[in-house]
Amino acid sequence: CKGHRRRGNQVGRRSAYKLKYEVTGLAGGLKTNKTDEEGNPREINMEDYTDLAAFATSKLGYNYVWGGESDAEGGYDCSGLIYYAYQQAFGVTLPRTSQTQQYLGTEVAFDDLQMGDLLFWQDDNGDTYHVAMYLSDGYYIQAANSQKGVIITAMDEHTPSFAKRIINTQER
Repeated sequence: CKGHRRRGNQVGRRSAYKLKYEVTGLAGGLKTNKTDEEGNPREINMEDYTDLAAFATSKLGYNYVWGGESDAEGGYDCSGLIYYAYQQAFGVTLPRTSQTQQYLGTEVAFDDLQMGDLLFWQDDNGDTYHVAMYLSDGYYIQAANSQKGVIITAMDEHTPSFAKRIINTQER
């Protein structure tokens, strides 16, 4: 793509994450447009769940582009990366900004995070200004800024203000 620069390696289509959960649906009335082989609506499943990490990490090294939500725009902003990954993996259209994505799902403690949970940062006035997606083992993926682009970051390197779960799961 014009103006598109790749930095870093691309992760394969299937994620190597160890999953100890089973997907039971999406929170807050979110609907998927996933269909089976015959075109009938279907529920999301574990394959979709692993696709979420694969789609998000396939964008490692992409540029940060304000308002970006697809490859055609040459990169992603923070909420655009989340919007893209959830749309690709689950066929669900999330709200487009971190300020509106923060209202999805249920709040979750940092010591109970699961892959796919959304992480949010707030300023001193309590206004949400950034979102990322938790991966595993204390790391998350984010479209950080125009200098860093899409990267994986340790939780203790830049700790979020709060987290939300929008993928309903149960322990296997």
